[in-house]
Amino acid sequence: MNRFLAHLLILPLRVLSLLPLKVHYLFADVLAWLMEKVVKYRRRVIDINLKMVFGDKSDGERREIAHGYYKYL
Repeated sequence: MNRFLAHLLILPLRVLSLLPLKVHYLFADVLAWLMEKVVKYRRRVIDINLKMVFGDKSDGERREIAHGYYKYL
């Protein structure tokens, strides 16, 4: 039974590994957008930390830095 479940989990990962790299990047961009705009993952923590570290930068510049964080998360 455990072996069957393991194969069920591994099969989708093997299929994903066969996709071209551009598809992986597209998938990562969609996930980053979801994390930033929909889920708002750690939004408050990121804003507080950026305000402490980059207090001299404008809100727009800090927003760009936060966007970069989500993109490379």
